[in-house]
Amino acid sequence: MGIIMDGRKEYTTMDPMVAYRKALSTWAKWISKNMDPQKSRVFFRSPSLSHYNKFNKSVS
Repeated sequence: MGIIMDGRKEYTTMDPMVAYRKALSTWAKWISKNMDPQKSRVFFRSPSLSHYNKFNKSVS
């Protein structure tokens, strides 16, 4: 098991939806800071979290 760093806080566990929200927020901030919308377009593509559940293996 790894450690999740959030600023100066360390977590050994985190709700998957909270982690997903934090990851997307971090990604969006990086895009806003480093990309020129006049020169580039950014697309996000990912499988839905509702399609995978590590305990049930399939959720619909």
